[in-house]
Amino acid sequence: MTAGAAGAAEGRLLTVVGERGTDSDTPEIATVERVGRIQADLTIGADTTAAVSLRANADLSNRGVSLFGAGFIVTPEEATALGLGRIPV
Repeated sequence: MTAGAAGAAEGRLLTVVGERGTDSDTPEIATVERVGRIQADLTIGADTTAAVSLRANADLSNRGVSLFGAGFIVTPEEATALGLGRIPV
């Protein structure tokens, strides 16, 4: 269940961490409470939806890890010579 009030500065976020006796009229529900500003995605903490790019990163790029070519390929005979045994083809 979610309930809220417009313009509220802080809120309570209760997260269920355990349930017992849910098949009875008196279930026991264990929760963890966090207090703070509740974001649009119902989390408490930094508003990551308002994050902007850093100017310091302008005109920078990095391809990261990229594989090119055929990689490290050995024939079954080379694998045996390397002591790797028979590799299924």
